[in-house]
Amino acid sequence: MHLRRLGSCAAAAVVAVAPAAAIASVPRKATNQPTTVIGTGHVKRGTVLVNSRGRTLYLFTHDRSSSTCYRNCVKAWLPLIANGSVVAKTGAGLKQKLLGKTKRTDGKFQVTYNHHPLYLFSGDKRAGDMKGQGLKQFGGSWYVVGKNGNALKPPSGGGGCPGCPPGY
Repeated sequence: MHLRRLGSCAAAAVVAVAPAAAIASVPRKATNQPTTVIGTGHVKRGTVLVNSRGRTLYLFTHDRSSSTCYRNCVKAWLPLIANGSVVAKTGAGLKQKLLGKTKRTDGKFQVTYNHHPLYLFSGDKRAGDMKGQGLKQFGGSWYVVGKNGNALKPPSGGGGCPGCPPGY
């Protein structure tokens, strides 16, 4: 009889603890607002900013805190549009305070890092590609973005790097 009672008490204790465990695992600030996540990845040039799918992000030297890439430019250079808030991936070594957004003429918000609007290059097909590096198009140059938020330009003195795409 004591064993049956003990079994009932143990079952009741599990039921009493289970909801608390479930509640503890729910994030403190649960929201339904989407989030755009920026991280870092490794390419031949070094550690660069990437989107949530690992695709390389670029900056345009012609931009000054807001985007100047419209019309034909956006066919090749896709603005990274913010879906809700923008956050740096945990452990990526990025500074949340450098992340931001700038309003485009269509009313959408483009993600910025260190005040540079960010873009994907249409010629990059998978994570690690950086085929847009150093291209001169639409009145400026396009460079991958380092963790500090600045362009990772080719080393001065020429020579490029073996295996890097043209324009590196």
